[in-house]
This record gives sequence, C-alpha cells and structure tokens, in this order.
Amino acid sequence: MMMNMDMGMYMDMDVDMGMDMDMYMDMMMMMAIRRGFKIFKPIDAAIINTRAAASIGLKIFPSVIVVIINVVIIISDDQAWTDYGFMGHPKIKTPNLDKLASQSLLFERGYVAAPLCRPSLASMLTGLYPFQHGVTGNDVDGSNRRAELDIPLRKQFYNHQNFVRALTDDGYLAHQSGKWWEGSWKDGGFTHGMTHGDPKRGGRHGDEGLKIGRQSMQPIKNFIDLALSKEKPFLVWYAPFLPHTPHDPPPKLLENYESKNLSREEVKYFAMCEWFDSTCGELINYLDRKNIRENTLVIYVCDN
Repeated sequence: MMMNMDMGMYMDMDVDMGMDMDMYMDMMMMMAIRRGFKIFKPIDAAIINTRAAASIGLKIFPSVIVVIINVVIIISDDQAWTDYGFMGHPKIKTPNLDKLASQSLLFERGYVAAPLCRPSLASMLTGLYPFQHGVTGNDVDGSNRRAELDIPLRKQFYNHQNFVRALTDDGYLAHQSGKWWEGSWKDGGFTHGMTHGDPKRGGRHGDEGLKIGRQSMQPIKNFIDLALSKEKPFLVWYAPFLPHTPHDPPPKLLENYESKNLSREEVKYFAMCEWFDSTCGELINYLDRKNIRENTLVIYVCDN
C-alpha cells in the first residue's frame, strides 16, 4: 500500500485495514493535511468543513481556510505483494508504480482485511472487518439465487457509512470504475460511474466498469475534466480487472518476457502486471498534465 501527495517521503509501518470508519477517514486526512498541504489561503470553493477539521484536531480561523485535496484510489486485482519492481521482483517491470513508491509513504507490511475480492473491498470502503459489515464472500451461496440473496446482504452493508459517501456529502464529485460488487455506482454514493449492477444485464462485480484500463482510460479523464470545469474536488475509484484473468496482455508486452526462460503462464501474468502498471502511469501523467498532482492524494493498494 502506498500514499502519495508530492511528499517525497518514505515510511515503513503497519496498516490495519479493519479500523473503524472515523479512524480510517482521520488517518487519510491527517496524512494529507499534516504531510502534504502546501496551500493555506482563503478560497470560495473546495474547502474543508469545520466538522471534518475538528475531527482531527485542526482549528479553523476566519482568515485561514484549508484547501481540500483530490483523491485518487488505485486498486489492482489479484496481484501478489512481491510482484512489483519496488518490492524487489527480479523480472516484472512496474516503472510507474516504482516511481510512485519512491515519492510516497510506503507501507510494506500492510494487510487487507480479507483474502477475497468482495469482502476486502467492502472493508476498504467502510474501515470495518468483514464480520462487522457482513460481506464475508463474493456470493452468498455461490451461483444459487445470487441476485435474490444479495438484496438483504447489500441492504445490511449500506447501513454502514463508507468513505465515498463521506466525501460526496462534503461536496466531492466521485467516479467509480472497475471492480464494484455492491450494486451500481449510484448505490455506492458516487456521483458518476460505469457499473450498472443489474443482474438481468449480467451485473455482478463490475460489468461495464470492467472495461476500464483494458479498453481505455478515457472515462476517468473525462470525469477529471468535468470536475475541474465545475471547480469541484474529486474522488477517483480506479479498480481495474488487472492483472486478474483473463491473462490477455498486448503482444508488445508479452515480448518483454518471452525470452526469459519462463513458463507461458508466467509470461502472460508478468505482462499483465506491466500492463496494469502502464495504466497507472497514464492516470498519474494525466494529473500532471492538468497541473493538479500537487493537490491530489494518490493511494495504491491491491485487493487481496
């Protein structure tokens, strides 16, 4: 797990993804405000409210208003903790995440709350353990009556606050793309998104959202442009179906590993990791192009 806000700092420490929601949000805000803010001036739009400031012990004075940050959350899918250049893998190339890690607070001993996709993501959203939020598996009873059995589970899940709703309640625009199990992007509290979640149209764990990264990054770029045009702070949830199967990377990336005495399965998986890394670079470079990187908190973590 890594957090970056143009801080140029490195820290090695433990992170527990099962903390409660208030503690989870406080940690994010303290990281950003105490380590990363470079602008303290009065503005009319995108300011942190007094309630959020008071929750982490900050005092707001009439002449000083803290500029709020944008948040980009990047979540890879089924990628081992060893499978990055910055974690010492001898063959997998991840230059973009390596660069991000060198600029970030890096948590080398961070643990997610579950070894399975859906409960892990649910814990990231709520700051709760699976036994607390109720999502303990990808499906309630496998493929048996999935849509029907999911209704009470999802209702129970949404009794808990999540950080998406916390941010949109404070005026953020928020975009969902990639993996999403809890219905549609609207259900999750996002203002924009890709996943419809309708089981009659094949909705389960992302549907249309799973096209992100594999086909294009344009939906996220369009959203960032929209948020900037409206002068609104934004949240990006980028959770692509990468490097998850199907392992079908672009041929040019396969070529990077085919002469390294690897099995065919390793060649394809290693290339998938590099493909995912390239999409991260595309997203981060877009923040740079728009001159908003300095005021954007970038968080990367793998789901399990």
